[in-house]
Amino acid sequence: MNSAISSVSDFLKIIEAITPKHSEVFYRGQGDSSYGISSSYHRLAKSNGIINDSRFGSQLLADDLFKNFKKNYVLFPDLNLVKNYEMNDIDIQVAAQHFKLSTRLIDLTKSPLIALYFATEKSMGRKVTLDELTDSSVFMFYHSQYGKTIEVTSSENFQKSIDVEKKKLLEICEYLYKTINAEHIDLAKARTSIVEIMNKNNKTYRALGTTPQLREKGSSNDLLMDLMRHNQINFKSEMNYFINDNDMISNISLTTGAVKLYNPITFIIDSLPINARLKNQQGVLLFDGDYNKELYPISNFDRSDTVTSTGGNHINSINVDPGIIKIDIPKEYAKKNT
Repeated sequence: MNSAISSVSDFLKIIEAITPKHSEVFYRGQGDSSYGISSSYHRLAKSNGIINDSRFGSQLLADDLFKNFKKNYVLFPDLNLVKNYEMNDIDIQVAAQHFKLSTRLIDLTKSPLIALYFATEKSMGRKVTLDELTDSSVFMFYHSQYGKTIEVTSSENFQKSIDVEKKKLLEICEYLYKTINAEHIDLAKARTSIVEIMNKNNKTYRALGTTPQLREKGSSNDLLMDLMRHNQINFKSEMNYFINDNDMISNISLTTGAVKLYNPITFIIDSLPINARLKNQQGVLLFDGDYNKELYPISNFDRSDTVTSTGGNHINSINVDPGIIKIDIPKEYAKKNT
């Protein structure tokens, strides 16, 4: 028999039933089940009409907002408790979010009950009527058994990995720009030089299993593989494409507050707990790689990956492969249990 989710006990039983084995799980609670998941910066850019009207409008605004905040922000007193630690750009975005600035970071939690609280908190007001409420949702993020869908890292590792990837792409671009006008390109020498650039920077820092992808055609590692397999003509063609990739060149010049990531996986940042909110909420942060579009539109979800009842047949039919599941909480029961 299929019954609507009507209690905390029902909710926890569903979590237990659908949680993949040996996978770290993260949760997000939202008060309206008709909404997908997007960053506050995406919503700001969309409401101001700068996502589609201007090619780089949203990037420039994101970069400007972050630079201005970084220049003027006040350090948290709690930071003094962390000795010999210098805040990186990700930490500063966490601080910006604390001050209600629109950022590309999206709050998640390691606790399903904390996510449930945020999903249903509107129903806790005594003067709120049922007609004023909406059904709510809790989203689950985890590793799919069919492939890597998330990567969890620290803010420091994530920031340094982006910085190193920028440096590799910039140095390769500078080298190829000097080389491309040669009448004859020594392929062996060119490939060796690019490998040396890669190795030099990898020795500097290599923390993430997945390289942040700052160009549409792949990471610096993908570029190296492309150049390795090309003959003289195709090598030069690939060089031309790379050094004239204006989107990439613009991208690597931006701060982490604005840089676009093309990775198909989701980066989750186990941020430095520099404020009580993150500590108390067992909080982590989902990094919105491309804030020009909604990260997880509501149209992505249907009956195959949305839990709406406690019935065993329904739960067993849920497709857990994509690495994200939506659990809908009816407003009647949210109100009843608060």
